[in-house]
Amino acid sequence: MKFPVKLSRERWVEYASNFPEAGDISPDWHMWLSRIVQEPPTEMNIQPQKWWGEPIPNFSGTVKGYKTYNTTTPKLYAWEPTVKARE
Repeated sequence: MKFPVKLSRERWVEYASNFPEAGDISPDWHMWLSRIVQEPPTEMNIQPQKWWGEPIPNFSGTVKGYKTYNTTTPKLYAWEPTVKARE
């Protein structure tokens, strides 16, 4: 079976900023990019539902990113040698 060379390469995103974030793409455009729908959102009549919320950005790798809290005690401790001062 031979696959076409340009498999899914005709739909892409050009981000406006130098720091692209996947969350910048709205869900309706994501459906079109992922080939869930064939018509772009400009041609579809999508009415926002009242249960839809605002998209939340991905904070991974930032100060606001989630950090786990470890409740277990450490099993190993670093060795800190005591050295007498030379006279």
